[in-house]
Amino acid sequence: GWEFPIRKMDSLSADLQTSNVITEVSLKYGSRVEAPKMIYQECLDVMQQKFAHLGVDEIREAYRANAAGELETKGKGEMYGGEFNAANFTAVMAAYSEKRRKVIAAYTNALHEASEKAKSEARKEKQRREFEENFEGILKGLAEKAESWIDCPAHLFFSCEQKKMINLTIAEKKEIFERAHQCVVAISQSKDKAAIYEQASWPDDPVLRRKVVARKIALWECVVMPMKMELI
Repeated sequence: GWEFPIRKMDSLSADLQTSNVITEVSLKYGSRVEAPKMIYQECLDVMQQKFAHLGVDEIREAYRANAAGELETKGKGEMYGGEFNAANFTAVMAAYSEKRRKVIAAYTNALHEASEKAKSEARKEKQRREFEENFEGILKGLAEKAESWIDCPAHLFFSCEQKKMINLTIAEKKEIFERAHQCVVAISQSKDKAAIYEQASWPDDPVLRRKVVARKIALWECVVMPMKMELI
């Protein structure tokens, strides 16, 4: 049905199959007798003009769904008195078409989200791979340009620690953290442009600020300074 809509069918075959199914559902789902031919013709016209995006089998599915209470026709789809007509037929098909539209929209959105997630993960993996491949070059470039811990990006601390380039004892970490606190206080009071720029990159939380500065100091002293010495 979904893959083979009426509009893609041969017109004669579409008319014959659609007419047969319309008659079938009218009798199976409430009509006491066959409706006049003009009613069936009108229903066929409705399918061709309003619901040609549906497949023939979806007419059956629409009536099954309506009988199961899955469609919202506001009573317009009922065959009161066992009378099948173009109005109640159109109401059922319209309700089914709307439900189908929502299902397709949700499915399309899910596919789009999955695709975007896959693209995002691929980009992250590419960035991670490029970072790893260029890591030594990144550190070398940092060693050539950095003049103090202020010039060291805090995020490099984690990579260096993971690669065992930074190995600090608990006591050493506490000592650096204390110095970081002193640096935060000093920089916060400074009017120097470099100090003001450094502050702009800090998080608002005071403890997090000290942690960021401590990582920069550790990176400078454990990795960058030794590399600078090698470059001399």
